[in-house]
Amino acid sequence: MSTAADTGTNVTSVNWSMSAATRVLTVDAPEDQWLAERRKGIGGSDSINLLNLDDSPYYSPYKLWMDKTGRAKPQPQNNAMKMGKLLEPVIGELFREETGLRTRRAGLMRSKTETWMQVTLDGLCEDGGILEKKTTTKWTDDAAKWLAGEVPDAAEVQSQWGLAVTGRSHCWAMVLIDGRDYRLHRIERNQDLIDFITQLGRDFWTNNVLADVPPPIDDAPATAEAVRHRFAESFPDAVLLADAAGKALVDAYRVAKAEAAAAEDRAEFLATQLTDLLGRHEILKYDGKPIISRKQNGNFVESSFVRDEPELAAEFMRYSLAVDLDKIKTERPDLYRRFRSRALRLPKLKTN
Repeated sequence: MSTAADTGTNVTSVNWSMSAATRVLTVDAPEDQWLAERRKGIGGSDSINLLNLDDSPYYSPYKLWMDKTGRAKPQPQNNAMKMGKLLEPVIGELFREETGLRTRRAGLMRSKTETWMQVTLDGLCEDGGILEKKTTTKWTDDAAKWLAGEVPDAAEVQSQWGLAVTGRSHCWAMVLIDGRDYRLHRIERNQDLIDFITQLGRDFWTNNVLADVPPPIDDAPATAEAVRHRFAESFPDAVLLADAAGKALVDAYRVAKAEAAAAEDRAEFLATQLTDLLGRHEILKYDGKPIISRKQNGNFVESSFVRDEPELAAEFMRYSLAVDLDKIKTERPDLYRRFRSRALRLPKLKTN
Protein backbone atom coordinates (compact mmCIF):
# COMPACT_ATOMS: atom_id res chain seq x y z
CA MET A 1 0.00 0.00 0.00
CA SER A 2 1.35 3.42 -0.95
CA THR A 3 0.40 6.43 1.14
CA ALA A 4 1.40 10.03 1.57
CA ALA A 5 4.16 10.20 4.15
CA ASP A 6 3.68 10.98 7.80
CA THR A 7 6.69 13.21 8.44
CA GLY A 8 6.54 12.77 12.19
CA THR A 9 8.99 9.86 12.07
CA ASN A 10 10.51 8.51 15.26
CA VAL A 11 13.32 5.95 15.20
CA THR A 12 13.55 3.68 18.22
CA SER A 13 16.47 1.62 16.88
CA VAL A 14 18.90 2.08 14.02
CA ASN A 15 18.73 -0.59 11.30
CA TRP A 16 21.21 -0.64 8.42
CA SER A 17 21.05 -4.41 7.77
CA MET A 18 20.12 -6.03 4.44
CA SER A 19 19.44 -9.64 5.37
CA ALA A 20 18.48 -10.80 1.87
CA ALA A 21 21.37 -9.25 -0.08
CA THR A 22 25.13 -9.27 -0.47
CA ARG A 23 27.25 -6.31 -1.55
CA VAL A 24 28.78 -6.74 -5.00
CA LEU A 25 30.34 -3.32 -5.49
CA THR A 26 31.03 -0.38 -3.25
CA VAL A 27 29.82 3.10 -4.17
CA ASP A 28 33.31 4.18 -5.30
CA ALA A 29 33.97 1.15 -7.54
CA PRO A 30 35.38 1.94 -11.02
CA GLU A 31 32.89 2.63 -13.79
CA ASP A 32 34.00 -0.34 -15.88
CA GLN A 33 33.21 -2.68 -13.00
CA TRP A 34 29.73 -1.18 -12.66
CA LEU A 35 29.07 -1.66 -16.38
CA ALA A 36 30.24 -5.28 -16.23
CA GLU A 37 28.25 -6.22 -13.12
CA ARG A 38 24.99 -4.63 -14.21
CA ARG A 39 24.97 -6.99 -17.22
CA LYS A 40 24.89 -9.94 -14.81
CA GLY A 41 21.39 -9.26 -13.54
CA ILE A 42 18.25 -7.16 -13.52
CA GLY A 43 18.40 -3.95 -11.51
CA GLY A 44 15.78 -1.68 -10.02
CA SER A 45 15.44 0.62 -13.04
CA ASP A 46 15.56 -2.46 -15.30
CA SER A 47 12.59 -4.01 -13.49
CA ILE A 48 10.18 -1.49 -15.02
CA ASN A 49 10.85 -3.09 -18.41
CA LEU A 50 9.32 -6.38 -17.28
CA LEU A 51 5.80 -4.94 -17.31
CA ASN A 52 3.99 -2.96 -19.99
CA LEU A 53 2.93 -0.06 -17.79
CA ASP A 54 0.76 2.74 -19.14
CA ASP A 55 2.85 5.38 -17.37
CA SER A 56 6.15 3.97 -18.71
CA PRO A 57 5.96 3.91 -22.53
CA TYR A 58 9.75 4.03 -22.85
CA TYR A 59 10.35 0.63 -21.29
CA SER A 60 9.70 -2.87 -22.61
CA PRO A 61 10.95 -6.46 -22.16
CA TYR A 62 12.44 -6.38 -25.65
CA LYS A 63 14.46 -3.26 -24.84
CA LEU A 64 15.73 -4.93 -21.66
CA TRP A 65 16.69 -8.07 -23.60
CA MET A 66 18.70 -5.97 -26.06
CA ASP A 67 20.55 -4.37 -23.15
CA LYS A 68 21.29 -7.53 -21.16
CA THR A 69 22.49 -9.46 -24.22
CA GLY A 70 24.86 -6.70 -25.29
CA ARG A 71 22.89 -5.74 -28.40
CA ALA A 72 21.77 -2.28 -27.24
CA LYS A 73 23.60 0.84 -28.29
CA PRO A 74 25.05 2.72 -25.27
CA GLN A 75 22.83 5.68 -24.47
CA PRO A 76 24.59 9.00 -23.82
CA GLN A 77 23.50 10.94 -20.77
CA ASN A 78 20.83 13.48 -21.76
CA ASN A 79 20.06 16.73 -19.96
CA ALA A 80 17.22 15.23 -17.92
CA MET A 81 19.46 12.41 -16.69
CA LYS A 82 22.26 14.83 -15.88
CA MET A 83 19.99 17.17 -13.92
CA GLY A 84 18.41 14.23 -12.09
CA LYS A 85 21.87 13.14 -10.95
CA LEU A 86 22.85 16.66 -9.88
CA LEU A 87 19.62 17.08 -7.92
CA GLU A 88 19.99 13.84 -5.93
CA PRO A 89 21.82 15.58 -3.02
CA VAL A 90 19.07 18.21 -2.92
CA ILE A 91 16.39 15.53 -2.66
CA GLY A 92 18.41 13.79 0.03
CA GLU A 93 18.60 16.98 2.07
CA LEU A 94 14.85 17.56 1.68
CA PHE A 95 14.23 14.02 2.88
CA ARG A 96 16.36 14.55 6.01
CA GLU A 97 14.53 17.81 6.76
CA GLU A 98 11.11 16.17 6.36
CA THR A 99 11.78 12.97 8.30
CA GLY A 100 14.86 13.53 10.45
CA LEU A 101 16.17 10.20 9.16
CA ARG A 102 19.78 9.56 8.32
CA THR A 103 20.63 7.81 5.06
CA ARG A 104 23.68 6.18 3.54
CA ARG A 105 24.75 4.79 0.18
CA ALA A 106 24.98 1.03 -0.23
CA GLY A 107 26.62 0.30 -3.59
CA LEU A 108 25.43 -2.55 -5.81
CA MET A 109 23.48 -5.17 -3.85
CA ARG A 110 22.57 -8.65 -5.14
CA SER A 111 19.94 -11.08 -3.85
CA LYS A 112 21.31 -14.10 -2.00
CA THR A 113 18.61 -16.42 -3.37
CA GLU A 114 17.85 -14.92 -6.79
CA THR A 115 21.37 -14.02 -7.91
CA TRP A 116 20.10 -12.31 -11.08
CA MET A 117 18.21 -9.74 -8.94
CA GLN A 118 20.23 -6.68 -7.99
CA VAL A 119 19.74 -3.06 -7.05
CA THR A 120 21.66 0.17 -6.56
CA LEU A 121 19.79 2.06 -3.88
CA ASP A 122 19.43 5.83 -3.89
CA GLY A 123 19.64 5.58 -0.12
CA LEU A 124 19.50 3.21 2.82
CA CYS A 125 17.43 4.61 5.72
CA GLU A 126 18.21 4.09 9.39
CA ASP A 127 14.58 3.11 10.15
CA GLY A 128 14.78 -0.12 8.14
CA GLY A 129 13.61 1.38 4.85
CA ILE A 130 15.14 2.39 1.54
CA LEU A 131 14.98 5.71 -0.32
CA GLU A 132 13.99 6.32 -3.94
CA LYS A 133 14.77 9.77 -5.36
CA LYS A 134 12.77 10.99 -8.37
CA THR A 135 12.62 14.12 -10.52
CA THR A 136 9.88 15.09 -12.95
CA THR A 137 8.08 18.05 -14.50
CA LYS A 138 4.52 19.11 -13.76
CA TRP A 139 3.44 18.43 -17.36
CA THR A 140 3.86 14.67 -17.01
CA ASP A 141 1.27 12.06 -16.03
CA ASP A 142 3.65 10.98 -13.28
CA ALA A 143 3.56 14.44 -11.71
CA ALA A 144 -0.24 14.44 -11.75
CA LYS A 145 -0.23 11.19 -9.79
CA TRP A 146 2.39 12.39 -7.31
CA LEU A 147 0.45 15.62 -6.71
CA ALA A 148 -2.78 13.65 -6.25
CA GLY A 149 -1.21 11.67 -3.43
CA GLU A 150 -0.58 8.57 -5.55
CA VAL A 151 2.58 6.73 -6.54
CA PRO A 152 3.06 6.02 -10.29
CA ASP A 153 3.15 2.33 -11.17
CA ALA A 154 6.74 2.48 -12.37
CA ALA A 155 7.94 3.97 -9.08
CA GLU A 156 5.92 1.36 -7.14
CA VAL A 157 7.51 -1.52 -9.09
CA GLN A 158 11.01 -0.10 -8.71
CA SER A 159 10.48 0.38 -4.98
CA GLN A 160 9.21 -3.18 -4.47
CA TRP A 161 12.18 -4.49 -6.45
CA GLY A 162 14.56 -2.76 -4.05
CA LEU A 163 12.68 -4.20 -1.08
CA ALA A 164 12.77 -7.68 -2.64
CA VAL A 165 16.55 -7.60 -3.10
CA THR A 166 17.39 -6.11 0.28
CA GLY A 167 14.71 -7.74 2.44
CA ARG A 168 13.82 -4.40 4.02
CA SER A 169 10.34 -3.38 5.13
CA HIS A 170 9.37 -0.16 3.33
CA CYS A 171 10.47 2.46 0.85
CA TRP A 172 10.46 6.23 1.12
CA ALA A 173 9.82 7.75 -2.31
CA MET A 174 10.58 11.45 -2.65
CA VAL A 175 9.96 13.30 -5.92
CA LEU A 176 11.14 16.79 -6.87
CA ILE A 177 8.76 18.46 -9.33
CA ASP A 178 10.16 21.23 -11.56
CA GLY A 179 12.82 21.92 -8.93
CA ARG A 180 10.34 23.84 -6.78
CA ASP A 181 7.78 21.41 -5.37
CA TYR A 182 8.16 17.99 -3.81
CA ARG A 183 6.18 15.09 -2.40
CA LEU A 184 7.12 12.32 0.00
CA HIS A 185 5.41 8.91 0.17
CA ARG A 186 5.97 5.83 2.26
CA ILE A 187 5.51 2.61 0.28
CA GLU A 188 4.96 -0.51 2.36
CA ARG A 189 6.39 -3.86 1.36
CA ASN A 190 3.89 -5.71 -0.86
CA GLN A 191 4.84 -9.38 -0.92
CA ASP A 192 2.21 -10.31 -3.53
CA LEU A 193 3.64 -7.75 -5.96
CA ILE A 194 7.19 -8.81 -5.09
CA ASP A 195 6.35 -12.45 -5.84
CA PHE A 196 4.75 -11.44 -9.14
CA ILE A 197 7.61 -9.30 -10.47
CA THR A 198 10.19 -11.79 -9.19
CA GLN A 199 8.55 -14.57 -11.21
CA LEU A 200 8.42 -12.30 -14.27
CA GLY A 201 12.10 -11.54 -13.85
CA ARG A 202 13.04 -15.16 -13.28
CA ASP A 203 11.22 -16.28 -16.43
CA PHE A 204 12.73 -13.43 -18.44
CA TRP A 205 16.28 -14.08 -17.23
CA THR A 206 16.05 -17.82 -17.86
CA ASN A 207 13.98 -17.99 -21.05
CA ASN A 208 15.20 -14.84 -22.79
CA VAL A 209 18.58 -13.65 -21.52
CA LEU A 210 20.33 -16.95 -20.75
CA ALA A 211 18.63 -18.70 -23.69
CA ASP A 212 19.34 -15.67 -25.92
CA VAL A 213 15.76 -15.70 -27.21
CA PRO A 214 14.02 -12.34 -27.73
CA PRO A 215 10.71 -11.79 -25.93
CA PRO A 216 7.55 -11.33 -28.02
CA ILE A 217 7.12 -8.06 -29.88
CA ASP A 218 4.72 -5.68 -28.10
CA ASP A 219 3.33 -2.25 -29.00
CA ALA A 220 5.59 -0.21 -26.72
CA PRO A 221 7.50 2.63 -28.43
CA ALA A 222 10.64 1.30 -26.74
CA THR A 223 10.22 -2.02 -28.54
CA ALA A 224 9.83 -0.34 -31.92
CA GLU A 225 13.01 1.65 -31.33
CA ALA A 226 14.91 -1.44 -30.15
CA VAL A 227 13.86 -3.53 -33.16
CA ARG A 228 14.86 -0.75 -35.57
CA HIS A 229 18.25 -0.53 -33.89
CA ARG A 230 18.76 -4.30 -33.93
CA PHE A 231 18.16 -4.48 -37.68
CA ALA A 232 19.60 -1.09 -38.66
CA GLU A 233 21.96 -2.89 -41.05
CA SER A 234 20.65 -5.48 -43.47
CA PHE A 235 21.48 -7.41 -46.62
CA PRO A 236 19.97 -6.34 -49.97
CA ASP A 237 18.30 -9.67 -50.59
CA ALA A 238 14.90 -11.29 -50.14
CA VAL A 239 13.59 -13.75 -47.57
CA LEU A 240 11.30 -16.58 -48.60
CA LEU A 241 8.49 -17.23 -46.14
CA ALA A 242 8.03 -20.85 -45.09
CA ASP A 243 4.39 -20.39 -44.10
CA ALA A 244 1.48 -17.97 -44.47
CA ALA A 245 2.05 -16.20 -41.14
CA GLY A 246 4.25 -13.51 -42.66
CA LYS A 247 1.83 -12.98 -45.52
CA ALA A 248 -1.01 -12.53 -43.02
CA LEU A 249 1.12 -9.97 -41.16
CA VAL A 250 1.72 -7.99 -44.35
CA ASP A 251 -2.01 -8.13 -45.19
CA ALA A 252 -2.90 -6.88 -41.71
CA TYR A 253 -0.36 -4.06 -42.05
CA ARG A 254 -1.84 -3.09 -45.42
CA VAL A 255 -5.34 -2.94 -43.90
CA ALA A 256 -4.12 -0.88 -40.93
CA LYS A 257 -2.36 1.61 -43.23
CA ALA A 258 -5.48 1.93 -45.38
CA GLU A 259 -7.68 2.46 -42.32
CA ALA A 260 -5.27 5.09 -40.97
CA ALA A 261 -5.25 6.91 -44.33
CA ALA A 262 -9.05 6.78 -44.51
CA ALA A 263 -9.31 8.12 -40.96
CA GLU A 264 -6.91 10.94 -41.80
CA ASP A 265 -8.90 11.83 -44.92
CA ARG A 266 -12.12 11.74 -42.91
CA ALA A 267 -10.65 14.01 -40.23
CA GLU A 268 -9.43 16.46 -42.86
CA PHE A 269 -12.89 16.54 -44.46
CA LEU A 270 -14.55 17.21 -41.09
CA ALA A 271 -11.99 19.94 -40.34
CA THR A 272 -12.85 21.63 -43.63
CA GLN A 273 -16.56 21.53 -42.77
CA LEU A 274 -15.90 22.98 -39.32
CA THR A 275 -13.73 25.75 -40.78
CA ASP A 276 -16.57 26.65 -43.12
CA LEU A 277 -19.02 26.57 -40.19
CA LEU A 278 -16.83 28.92 -38.12
CA GLY A 279 -16.20 31.30 -41.00
CA ARG A 280 -14.35 34.33 -39.64
CA HIS A 281 -15.20 33.48 -36.04
CA GLU A 282 -12.61 31.91 -33.72
CA ILE A 283 -14.87 30.02 -31.30
CA LEU A 284 -17.86 27.74 -31.82
CA LYS A 285 -20.25 27.43 -28.89
CA TYR A 286 -23.09 25.04 -28.15
CA ASP A 287 -25.51 25.48 -25.27
CA GLY A 288 -23.43 28.44 -24.12
CA LYS A 289 -20.18 26.44 -23.90
CA PRO A 290 -17.22 26.55 -26.32
CA ILE A 291 -16.82 23.22 -28.14
CA ILE A 292 -14.09 24.07 -30.67
CA SER A 293 -11.83 27.00 -31.57
CA ARG A 294 -9.74 28.12 -34.51
CA LYS A 295 -7.36 30.73 -33.11
CA GLN A 296 -4.29 32.02 -34.87
CA ASN A 297 -1.86 30.62 -32.30
CA GLY A 298 -0.38 27.61 -34.11
CA ASN A 299 3.11 27.10 -35.54
CA PHE A 300 4.68 29.82 -37.65
CA VAL A 301 4.43 28.73 -41.32
CA GLU A 302 7.87 29.66 -42.59
CA SER A 303 7.27 28.54 -46.18
CA SER A 304 4.21 30.78 -46.50
CA PHE A 305 6.09 33.73 -45.02
CA VAL A 306 8.99 33.34 -47.49
CA ARG A 307 6.56 32.94 -50.41
CA ASP A 308 4.28 35.88 -49.58
CA GLU A 309 6.84 38.30 -48.11
CA PRO A 310 10.22 37.54 -49.76
CA GLU A 311 11.77 40.95 -48.99
CA LEU A 312 10.81 40.84 -45.32
CA ALA A 313 11.93 37.22 -45.11
CA ALA A 314 15.39 38.23 -46.38
CA GLU A 315 15.74 40.64 -43.44
CA PHE A 316 15.17 37.83 -40.97
CA MET A 317 17.08 35.12 -42.81
CA ARG A 318 19.65 33.28 -40.69
CA TYR A 319 22.46 31.33 -42.27
CA SER A 320 23.87 28.30 -40.49
CA LEU A 321 26.23 25.41 -41.09
CA ALA A 322 24.64 22.34 -42.64
CA VAL A 323 25.88 18.97 -43.79
CA ASP A 324 26.37 18.83 -47.58
CA LEU A 325 24.24 15.79 -48.38
CA ASP A 326 25.02 15.89 -52.10
CA LYS A 327 28.76 15.78 -51.38
CA ILE A 328 28.38 12.84 -48.99
CA LYS A 329 26.23 11.02 -51.53
CA THR A 330 28.86 11.53 -54.26
CA GLU A 331 32.10 11.10 -52.31
CA ARG A 332 31.07 8.69 -49.54
CA PRO A 333 28.11 6.60 -50.75
CA ASP A 334 28.86 4.09 -47.99
CA LEU A 335 28.16 6.73 -45.32
CA TYR A 336 25.13 7.99 -47.18
CA ARG A 337 23.61 4.50 -47.25
CA ARG A 338 24.55 3.78 -43.63
CA PHE A 339 22.66 6.77 -42.25
CA ARG A 340 19.59 6.62 -44.47
CA SER A 341 16.41 5.80 -42.60
CA ARG A 342 14.43 2.66 -43.33
CA ALA A 343 10.71 2.51 -44.04
CA LEU A 344 8.33 -0.36 -44.61
CA ARG A 345 6.80 0.03 -48.07
CA LEU A 346 3.88 -1.84 -49.50
CA PRO A 347 4.03 -2.54 -53.25
CA LYS A 348 0.89 -1.53 -55.11
CA LEU A 349 -1.49 -4.39 -55.65
CA LYS A 350 -2.18 -5.23 -59.27
CA THR A 351 -5.75 -4.90 -60.34
CA ASN A 352 -7.21 -6.94 -63.20
